[in-house]
Amino acid sequence: MDPQGTLIGLIATDGIGEEIYATAADVFPICRSITGDGVRRTLQRIAAHIPLDILEVPTGTKVFDWVVPREWNIRDAYIRDQRGKKIVDFSSSNLHVVSYSIPVRQACIAGGAQKPPPYIAGTGRPNPISNFVLR
Repeated sequence: MDPQGTLIGLIATDGIGEEIYATAADVFPICRSITGDGVRRTLQRIAAHIPLDILEVPTGTKVFDWVVPREWNIRDAYIRDQRGKKIVDFSSSNLHVVSYSIPVRQACIAGGAQKPPPYIAGTGRPNPISNFVLR
């Protein structure tokens, strides 16, 4: 089979591992869910390397047994302790926020909160968000 016109034929294979790694490192910090600006930014960056046809599907469109949800975009999120120090900060890890969370502006008492486990369950790998302590 002639690779011309196929994805493999369009990508130069010399240094492809480094290029893939660099692209992954470039898009990794972008916060993205299944919709929104993060998905658009990610696809635009990938499209700089391979041909993509990017289509937008409006909110509410039925796709098989699913309905396209509203877009979810986030600008900032954090939790401050009683001294005003940020102890959980979206800008340091987008794992600190669950997709489709709703905005909250209120004081909370963390008496019953628990520190996240130091390792990711079942992997033995360190948990990147376990480095904070709730007091």
